[in-house]
Amino acid sequence: MLETYIRVYDKKEKKLYQTTDIEFYVLQEPPRPLVIQLIGGKQLGRSNAVLLQFSGIYNRHNWWQLTEKEQKAWLDSGKKQDEWHGTRVFEGDLIDIYDGMAATGEEHGNPVVVIFDQGMFGTVPVNEFLRYINTGDPDAIESEPDDYGIDERKILGNALTDIHLLKFVRCPKCSGMMFFDEQEFGKKDVDIYHCTSCDTGAMVNAKDKSIIKAWEGW
Repeated sequence: MLETYIRVYDKKEKKLYQTTDIEFYVLQEPPRPLVIQLIGGKQLGRSNAVLLQFSGIYNRHNWWQLTEKEQKAWLDSGKKQDEWHGTRVFEGDLIDIYDGMAATGEEHGNPVVVIFDQGMFGTVPVNEFLRYINTGDPDAIESEPDDYGIDERKILGNALTDIHLLKFVRCPKCSGMMFFDEQEFGKKDVDIYHCTSCDTGAMVNAKDKSIIKAWEGW
C-alpha cells in the first residue's frame, strides 16, 4: 500500500511545511475559500498553497549509497544502520541526477526537479517546473518526465525554497528567475534565457551572465 505524505509550500510566506495530516474544508463564511489545515493549527488558503506529493520512492535506500559522512551523522544521531530505509522523494525535490557532472541539457549545472505529470513521477528541467508553479499553466511542462536516477542520485534540496542552489539570472522586467533555455545559434558565447514568472526572454553572455538584450514573448 502506498504511503501518503504531502508537503505544503506557502507561496506568500515562501515556506515549506512538512505534514502528513492535512484537512481540506470549506469555511462557512463568504467567500468560502478552500482551506488547508496544517499540523499545529495553521490555516493556509488554497490559492497561496502548492501541494507536493510523496512519490512513493525512497532515495538511496541502500546503506552503501550514503557517504561516510552521512553514515556517521546517522549513527551519531542514535539510530542504527538497519533503521536506514532511505529518504522520501517529494515533488519539488532537486535531484543531482548527473552527480554534478556536465551533461547535455544540464551544462549550466542545474539539477532536475521531481514532478507528477502524465500519470507518473519523474524529473523535468527546473525552469519548466518553476514556470508551471508561477503561472499555473500545465503546458509549461514541455519535457517528458524521466524517472531515471530518482532513487539513486542525491537530493540537494527543494526547488521552491533552496533557490541558492540554482544558477539563474534575474529578469529585467519582473526580477523573477531566468534560466538557460538554449544556446544562441552560431554564437557559442551567447545563451537564450527565459523567465519563469513572466514572458520575458533574453540573450545572456555565457561567461559573465550579463544580459545583452531582452524581449517580451517566447
